[in-house]
Amino acid sequence: MTPLIERLDAERERYHTLRHPFYLRWSAGELTREQLAVYAGQYRHAVVALADLAARDGDAEHAPNPCLRALDTSDLCAVALHVADLATSVGLATDEDARVLDSAGRPIEGLFACGNDMASMMRGSYPGPGTTLGPGMVFALRAAARLAQ
Repeated sequence: MTPLIERLDAERERYHTLRHPFYLRWSAGELTREQLAVYAGQYRHAVVALADLAARDGDAEHAPNPCLRALDTSDLCAVALHVADLATSVGLATDEDARVLDSAGRPIEGLFACGNDMASMMRGSYPGPGTTLGPGMVFALRAAARLAQ
């Protein structure tokens, strides 16, 4: 590993995204509009500094690398992003036959769930489109088989 890559890795670890005060406070719902503006400025400064470091020191191991160059800010633009969940995949607790469970963990007779209505093996996260399609098909088949008994 080259000294540049080692320094970049050290800086990335030092400023790990999930430990940054912005994300900690964002997750807790504690940020004001003014604080968001300050963090946006700090983020821009970090991006420019990282690009400058790469451009100044070069990287013999990975050269030429168009990702490690001076940042030209003349053609940058901004896009408003609005954070939202695509889905929660939390759903109803079920057994292996897709029967919905009551608060004591007992199946509720005649009530089944699958797909997005069923609690996901992802435990509330939704890593991407289609995550519930496979389990939805499998548990729909299991529910149908249970009903046929």
